[in-house]
Amino acid sequence: MKQPETDKQVDDLLKAYTPEVHDLALAVRDQIHNILPYIVEKVYPGWKVILCSVDGTMKQGVCAVSPQRQYVNLIFYRGADIDDPDGLLSGDGKKVRHIKITDADQMRRPDIRHLIKAAAGLAESPEIV
Repeated sequence: MKQPETDKQVDDLLKAYTPEVHDLALAVRDQIHNILPYIVEKVYPGWKVILCSVDGTMKQGVCAVSPQRQYVNLIFYRGADIDDPDGLLSGDGKKVRHIKITDADQMRRPDIRHLIKAAAGLAESPEIV
């Protein structure tokens, strides 16, 4: 859930980016909160990400907002385990996948909303090793 101290940390993180990327990152963050109102945030300035988690821990991480120079990566920590029939997720790591967000309207797409909800379901369930 959004907290005043988190808002300040998010603002501090996003100061280094262009106004366009700053606003895009906030729009992505807002949409995640609209989809999952119970989400807890933690800012990792060294990694330059805003973690969105079920309980505030990385272990229960759902996704992360990762600003880049000209876009925002929406990172899914257990992305390799998510059913992705539309092939939106990129990456080839053991677990992590991402979507390159270049426009805030992308976050309103039903397929992206589905991926966020699916990621939350995985975060709330025990990890299969």
